[in-house]
Amino acid sequence: MSRKRRYLQSNCVYSISFRVRKGLPFAATLYMNTLLGGIMARTQRDFKVTICHFLWMGNHAHFLLICKDAEAFTNFYGEIKKKLTDTLKSLLDTDHLTPWDGDTVVPRVLDRAATIRQIAYIYANPARANLTAAIEEYPLLNSYKDFRTVPSTVSAAVDHTECWVPAANVPKLVSRVTKHQRDVELTALLKKSGFNHTLTLNPNAWMECFGITEPEEVAEVNKEIFDLIREMESEYAETRRKEKKGVLGAKNLRLQPFMQDHTPARSERKIFVISSIKDLRISFIEEVKDLCEYCRECFIRSLRGYFVEWPPGMFRPSFRHVASDLDFCDECVVQ
Repeated sequence: MSRKRRYLQSNCVYSISFRVRKGLPFAATLYMNTLLGGIMARTQRDFKVTICHFLWMGNHAHFLLICKDAEAFTNFYGEIKKKLTDTLKSLLDTDHLTPWDGDTVVPRVLDRAATIRQIAYIYANPARANLTAAIEEYPLLNSYKDFRTVPSTVSAAVDHTECWVPAANVPKLVSRVTKHQRDVELTALLKKSGFNHTLTLNPNAWMECFGITEPEEVAEVNKEIFDLIREMESEYAETRRKEKKGVLGAKNLRLQPFMQDHTPARSERKIFVISSIKDLRISFIEEVKDLCEYCRECFIRSLRGYFVEWPPGMFRPSFRHVASDLDFCDECVVQ
């Protein structure tokens, strides 16, 4: 089955996520936070995207970003996944590894209310997965603390100096379980063999995409997000109470072994748009359908030897096929 065509627009908000097929490679350790932060900073060194929010779970990651350029946007998550693959290969001391479960999920977020809910969803993930009761307790790398403390302006930014360790400098793990002292020593060793890069976060920048610019309104929106996070965490706590379950807790999370056995209960839905407004969502879907049809016509015209200006935000397909392989008529061709 062919994949859905990806359509990316500049200065728009996107939620991206990707997950591994099995296991929990992103352990809640100091060394893993160092590796993840360094990979993000190295990838972001030429500001491919504006990073607003992110959170790493044991087997997947969530980001809320602003797209600056379609090609740079795909390069961002493509490079992160490539660097992660190389790093995991070094930790496991293997030459072959195919960790990722399908394609990266890259839905466009169309409106303010949907973005607010998406941010709250990201930070409520640890409570939803029964890992910690609140995001403040979660030990794996995330941007919540920065989000909580930045000024209420759309231009507010936080810079972190992160250490990027090339995969060739990452040692094989002697043990999958890393006790605290060994974790500290390994982290220090990694930092000696790495290179510093700046990771810049802009937690409020997404609001400008929806016309929110005044500090008072920024503060109001963020309060709505914080309240929604608390509400979602309370709902998950009530569910645990009824089911007589507890959370794993930060201490036990830090003791979990690298690549602990885990198979996701279900695959993530491959959505490509998030909106709280039905008419807006339908309109966007129709727009993308029309663009896909136009791209098909562009493709056929290209195969016939014509110069074609490809629509912005849509990616040129491979031209490995020849015109004789296609069943089309003259009426399909753009004149």
